[in-house]
Order: sequence, then structure tokens, then C-alpha cells
Amino acid sequence: MPRYVSLHTLYHLNRQAAQDLAERLRTAPGITVRRALLNLVEGKLLLDWDAADRETIERWLTAQGFEQPEWMVSMEYEIIEGQLLTV
Repeated sequence: MPRYVSLHTLYHLNRQAAQDLAERLRTAPGITVRRALLNLVEGKLLLDWDAADRETIERWLTAQGFEQPEWMVSMEYEIIEGQLLTV
């Protein structure tokens, strides 16, 4: 399944709202969030997704009331323990 990374700006998010977001991401149909990194002070969320295509992610974000990400890119490779691997 293709992999995507996206950057989002979230306004006025507190720890409880971040926990609620974690649950929404965990249960998103047709999408797997491999990793989410969040900075509450700066309101930034970096997501590492698996999804059939970019449009699947965009539709889910829209249905959840999120703005579209600042950017989203598909990933071709990742480096794990010093080895270049195809995603």
C-alpha cells in the first residue's frame, strides 16, 4: 500500500483533544497511521500514513472536518537501521 507523509497545522489543540485525535486516527477506515508526531505549542502534526491513494486521505480529512495539509508527499523509500528500503 502506498505511503504518504503530511504536515498539518492544528489550532488550539490541548492534550485531551490530541488524545481524541489519536483515537480518530487509529479507527480511520481504509487508512493506517504508522506514526504521528505532534507539537502542541506550535500546533503542528506530522503524519506517516498508509492509504490506497492520496484522495482517500483527503476525503477522510474532509469528512472529519480537518483542513487539508500544508503539504503531503508520497514516499518511495525509507531508511531503517542504515538500510535503504523500498516503501
